[in-house]
Amino acid sequence: MSRYPELKLWSAVCVAALSVALPLGGAQAQGTVTLTFTRAGDSATVAKIFDPMIKVFEAAHPNVKIKSIPMGFDEANKRFPTMVATGTLPDVSLPPDSLSASLGQKGAFLVLDGKLSKDMVADIPKGMWSAPCANADGKTIGVPANAGALVLWYNVNLFKKAGLDPNKPPKTWDEFIADAKTIKEKTGVKGALGLNGFARNDIDDMFGATLASRSGGQWYWDNKTHSVRVDKAVAEDLDFLRSLVAQGLTQPNVDAYNRADTRKLLRDGDVAMTFDGPWVIGSLKGAADPTSPQSPYRTALLPSTKPPGATSLNLSCWNVSKASKHPDLAIKLVEFLSSAKNTLAHARGYGVIPVRTSVLRSDAFAHQPWNALALAAAGDTVPAKPGVEDLSLVEKVIPGMIQSVLLGKAKGMEALKSLAESQGWPH
Repeated sequence: MSRYPELKLWSAVCVAALSVALPLGGAQAQGTVTLTFTRAGDSATVAKIFDPMIKVFEAAHPNVKIKSIPMGFDEANKRFPTMVATGTLPDVSLPPDSLSASLGQKGAFLVLDGKLSKDMVADIPKGMWSAPCANADGKTIGVPANAGALVLWYNVNLFKKAGLDPNKPPKTWDEFIADAKTIKEKTGVKGALGLNGFARNDIDDMFGATLASRSGGQWYWDNKTHSVRVDKAVAEDLDFLRSLVAQGLTQPNVDAYNRADTRKLLRDGDVAMTFDGPWVIGSLKGAADPTSPQSPYRTALLPSTKPPGATSLNLSCWNVSKASKHPDLAIKLVEFLSSAKNTLAHARGYGVIPVRTSVLRSDAFAHQPWNALALAAAGDTVPAKPGVEDLSLVEKVIPGMIQSVLLGKAKGMEALKSLAESQGWPH
């Protein structure tokens, strides 16, 4: 039985615990303290998930008011940089991951090393304490909030139609290519693999995941030189991805498909496999419940050279503004939001992976499709995107380089050298 069954009436317990564990000092106890809070995303979803948590925190701290500022992702990308410049960034925020990384490099967030509960830090997988929750110097500037690791999603029915055993998804890349060829030949699908080749930041995630799985955990980004690596492994992975397109193992016109589009291909049976995270679940529900034991959709760890392999990890972080007038209280709020129960509620509300090891290892994540997603998130990972000040680098420049190779406009090493020269990077 799960250690974390459906969340019920636990508010009273939290209030009592917080009242004892998180007393306020004399100066703050004299008057009302207002903390501003923003979780970027759909305002209705955010309110549904976090309003109950905020009420519990406020009940435990009668002199504290949490002012929640609704803000969608696009709005956050526009407003947050201005808020940093004017010193009005929310005390506690969860920005989009690329923006979190960018602002972190600019020093917008409080450094949290030595300020966090040791028990909480120990219960979060080590791989999650990297970018964007750490800056280029390795200092902690955020607390992992939710995660999504890329795994292999596949269609059971198409595997059966091709004469393949759906209980034995490919474990190596040679097996993957062999299965893809069999599926394409025997099922007549648009492509064995739905590959997102549209030039935007989700192509970075896909490239980082395949490189990490094929090279034993290597990432395409060099934190020391703050540049894309120009080396054999990175070039070979680019060429590998190009070979999948050139052999007709993907859907046609890969450059027209982002990751949301490839989810539809998998949902509609137009492809048998794709690389994606937990976010695909919402797209698949229109055809069948992917969490049902009878679901035609399953997950497996990415193929690898050495089990269990590696993948890329999308990560969102709770950040405390460096300009906060109440940093200690803001950190207490972050710790509260990061409790096992609140992390689970956050993850379930958004259909993502919780970041607490104790939750990931619970029975709730021991079945399809969560098992592979949980194993991947808690395993060997590389950040989905590097922490850079210039967002266009991860949203346009690097995606454009990857796409150029997928379309056969350049070979891997050629594209890498051209990118390095255009950016003034060493190579």
